[in-house]
Amino acid sequence: MQTTHEPSEERLPTLPDRAGIGDEEKRLGEAFRARYASEFRELVVRREVKDPAVTLVVISYRAADYLLDCLRHLRGQTVALDLPYEILLADSGGLDHLRDRYGNLVDVELRLRDGLPLNVARNAAMGWARGELVAYIDDDGLVVPDWVEYGVNLFRDETIGAARGRIVPHKHPWYNVWAGHYDRGDDLWDEDNVSTEGNMLIRRAVYLAIGGFRDDLYGGEGLYLAYRMKHAFPALRSVYAPGMIMRHDYCRSAREFIWKSRRYKDVRKNITGIEPAFDAYMATFDARKKPVRKRTPTEEVVLAGMRAAQSMIARMPIFDRVKRR
Repeated sequence: MQTTHEPSEERLPTLPDRAGIGDEEKRLGEAFRARYASEFRELVVRREVKDPAVTLVVISYRAADYLLDCLRHLRGQTVALDLPYEILLADSGGLDHLRDRYGNLVDVELRLRDGLPLNVARNAAMGWARGELVAYIDDDGLVVPDWVEYGVNLFRDETIGAARGRIVPHKHPWYNVWAGHYDRGDDLWDEDNVSTEGNMLIRRAVYLAIGGFRDDLYGGEGLYLAYRMKHAFPALRSVYAPGMIMRHDYCRSAREFIWKSRRYKDVRKNITGIEPAFDAYMATFDARKKPVRKRTPTEEVVLAGMRAAQSMIARMPIFDRVKRR
């Protein structure tokens, strides 16, 4: 039975905390909800999962039917009958046409202010998430059936604080050649970065303790999150987890490639100077040798062409007129 909760003057609606939650995590969760109270609109509970071990968060804004495909892959996990996990959809607007079609694909709808910046929506969602582990999943990403099972088993290693998964092409493979960091091969690797923020899993208590993603970043936020975690919890690791596989395209069209080339051209400049210690962390990360999946000769040609195109696009402000979709 669906229940809708709207904010009152006294408190924001929420669901019961999971059993065994620590006092500090509980306090920080309340602080996060208060911090993002102005972005909250309503909480729609379609199904209350008791004591979820994992919360799967999908942030979505003006999505099409691909959102439903994403949710179906989250619902159809191998652990669905054995492990309590909840699917939380953080609705940043433009999803009205899909709501009647969610069925059992969504447990909790967190309806937020329309058009929120992505990291603001992510942080707000963490305030209402309840799992010991929380995932962020892109709304057009399709995870493999054992994604949750692999992730939960991985986090039995208490030295792991955050993990990001491998991304393989869905319908447009050539664009993923550009995103070389998507696939670092078959081995677990201590990356010291969360470079695929839309395919990641993290301990909720850790995320809350380090303040989450910076609200003002768009690009580079995963590296800064890993830095904050290492600074606050030196013993914890952020890893590349090859078994957390998602099908997802870096771009779905030439238009989107142009938009991203303009949008991300100044990422390093924008995140440099936030903190001197972070600049040093970033320099160390950049200098490290990283696993690289072997490319085919055709992929090498495609990559060279995309590099030339990106360089031209980045230098020409006229391309700012191009919309993402």
